[in-house]
Amino acid sequence: PPPPVPLCRTLLRIRNSKEEWLSGAEVKVNTPFQHRYSADECGRVMINVKSGSDVKGTVTVDGYHPREFSFSCPQGRNEQEQLLILEEMAK
Repeated sequence: PPPPVPLCRTLLRIRNSKEEWLSGAEVKVNTPFQHRYSADECGRVMINVKSGSDVKGTVTVDGYHPREFSFSCPQGRNEQEQLLILEEMAK
């Protein structure tokens, strides 16, 4: 059998400008595959992709401007963390 494909685990942390974690944020990944995730009560989502992949998508939360994101999972790195800060919509 072929050797296993190395994975890159990325922890997305989603918060607002007041440093409050945004639970229930919807994360829609468009590249390298299409999938939807929902952030836990601490604004966290774990995304696993093949090492060497680029990841692109959008985060949405009621009351906040949508935020596009893009990051790479370099070869040889198997874990990383990305912080996404969403801006509140004017009331």
